Amino acid sequence: MIDCEMVFSPSSSLGDTIVASPIARHFSKMCRRLHVPVSPWVIPTARELYKEDTNIAVVDYHTDTQLDNYINANNLIRLIGPPIFTVPCDSTFSCVLWDEQWYTHYDVPFGQRYSGFNLPAKSSNSRDLFKKLVTKERFILTHTQWTNHKTIPIDMHTWRKDSGLDDLDQFQIIDLTPQLSSNLLDFVELISGAEEIHCVPSCVFCLVDSITNKTNARLFYHDIRKNTMMRVNHRWNNHRWCMISYQNKIL
Repeated sequence: MIDCEMVFSPSSSLGDTIVASPIARHFSKMCRRLHVPVSPWVIPTARELYKEDTNIAVVDYHTDTQLDNYINANNLIRLIGPPIFTVPCDSTFSCVLWDEQWYTHYDVPFGQRYSGFNLPAKSSNSRDLFKKLVTKERFILTHTQWTNHKTIPIDMHTWRKDSGLDDLDQFQIIDLTPQLSSNLLDFVELISGAEEIHCVPSCVFCLVDSITNKTNARLFYHDIRKNTMMRVNHRWNNHRWCMISYQNKIL
């Protein structure tokens, strides 16, 4: 261990915060304290995520200038974030294997993305949300939003009968929205008890993918986001995701 304090790469994304948390824990073991700067809306989830890590401090991140002043005032060693490689995609760009790029940059094996992910003990809020929302024994979770987007219509019907699945009217369907909770980990009890989980590429997908060993649900990845290019299934998540393809994707 080095007798110093470090600051991790700042994040304004819940998905990045979830995916990179094992990297943060990796570096927190090398110093006296690791500061993890995140945007205000990420703070509730980040604080819950690291609540059992006594040498990780979640700090408020607004601007690079504000962070620079914080680093200088506290004499912190900066861990430079990855220069994410992108390719053109219509009027924007696509981050190719963005999650794996994080691990390559920090020279941490990508398998540690899963083996090093720590889910803290379920909170009372998670149990309370489950009791409040669940009204049927069999229920399905959906997550149909990503940053700056309203609810995205996903296909829950055309492929279902041919897949040998029960009709949707036999289930309660619960859509996980930010209005339910500002803390993503409040959804853990629901994730654990669901029979099916349907995700667009999003922060909820990143969370569910991190804890596939905590749920017996059938997992469905709706590949509807045009500028997301991920290796969704691999040996580290035991190829748990069923892929739902879309001819017309959305930016």
